[in-house]
Amino acid sequence: MFGRLLGALFGFAVGRVFGAILGFLMGWWFDALANERAQAHRADKAKRTEKTAQNAKSVRTIDEIYEFFDVRPDDTDRAIKKAYHRKMKACHPDRVAAQGEAARQAAKEASQEVQDLYEKLMRHRAQNGAGQ
Repeated sequence: MFGRLLGALFGFAVGRVFGAILGFLMGWWFDALANERAQAHRADKAKRTEKTAQNAKSVRTIDEIYEFFDVRPDDTDRAIKKAYHRKMKACHPDRVAAQGEAARQAAKEASQEVQDLYEKLMRHRAQNGAGQ
């Protein structure tokens, strides 16, 4: 919308009526291009959101998360944080950078899962007053 307006104003200032028409057409093309890019961005964002929602659907119970980190419910927050750091260290993308992009992407997804599980566990502990 703004491309057409600015194109018409610029064209009118440069070459009167013919310039205004030419500027309007160039602005229309610019707006169409910008709209196309915005739609592609929204579609990409929707795909990422859908993927995140699918990952969230593979829900683990709190007991499974404790087992994943190899800790007990009566352990302190500090012990759970140490377990979290051990898991993150094991699957961090920088540790497999030399193995190629596919391995790096898999490690990135694994580390994201570890982070999500840790955040879920810590929210659960904060709500239930566990830890310290």
